[in-house]
Amino acid sequence: MKIIKLFSLTVILLLSPKIISQEFKLGKVSVAELQQKIHPKDSSAAAAILYKRGKARIDYDQNTGFVTYLDVETRIKIYKKEGYNWANEAIWYYYGTDFKEKVSVSDAVTYNLVGGKIEATKLKSDGVFDEAVSKFRSQKKITMPNVKEGSVIEFKYSVRSPDVLIRDWDFQTSIPVNYSEFKTYVPEYFVFTPAQKGYVFPKVVSEKANKSFLITSKERYNTGGFGGGATQTEFYQDKIEYVETQTTYTAENFAAMKDESYVNNIENYMSSVSHELSMTRFQTNL
Repeated sequence: MKIIKLFSLTVILLLSPKIISQEFKLGKVSVAELQQKIHPKDSSAAAAILYKRGKARIDYDQNTGFVTYLDVETRIKIYKKEGYNWANEAIWYYYGTDFKEKVSVSDAVTYNLVGGKIEATKLKSDGVFDEAVSKFRSQKKITMPNVKEGSVIEFKYSVRSPDVLIRDWDFQTSIPVNYSEFKTYVPEYFVFTPAQKGYVFPKVVSEKANKSFLITSKERYNTGGFGGGATQTEFYQDKIEYVETQTTYTAENFAAMKDESYVNNIENYMSSVSHELSMTRFQTNL
């Protein structure tokens, strides 16, 4: 019995670091992350993505129809001064006359270890600004404050698109990626064709879920009677049920892709996934 208990405890201890490492949550930066001097698998890394998690979901909006929401959370470790540029983020978005995306940034904090205690410096409004890239495209830039060698930075941003589209997601970049996760939530009315590239690929898991949304409509009628009566309005709600496909891409411990002299564009070889809308299947009442 003691042998069985000892074996069970050993298994739990071996698995615990992996389980704990995947309990990602903004604001939960650890002392161990701040104390780390070099990346455990790449001592030359100037920075590393500790985790990056994205969710792209397509929801129905009563006023505009189907829209896409993208939420991204990122935590980055800065090891060297050469990695300071990773404390700057640029989020591109479309901004035209008839098509405007909205971008918001939140929970942006720089963490440092000062006197053995964790010091948090929040991003202020002057560290966030918009920059026009072209006639129909802009980018929201953030510059994280109080960045030093050893800092850990994290931030969250959201993009609302007044259309059905899924942005490309990179699992690999020029610095190590400890953990990257991308989830898509697609109603049965849309069929996307995913395309992966690179030499290493994330794990992919898909499942179905029953979902629903409400459509509100109104009807005006006249009560009649002497003098023509009065006009009244009644509201009705229809519940639309559908099946949603939920797909999760998970990448762990992806090595940095560094520029090579004989490679024209190293990004063509980095692990990523894109989604192309290939078919729509609308119901008549949508």
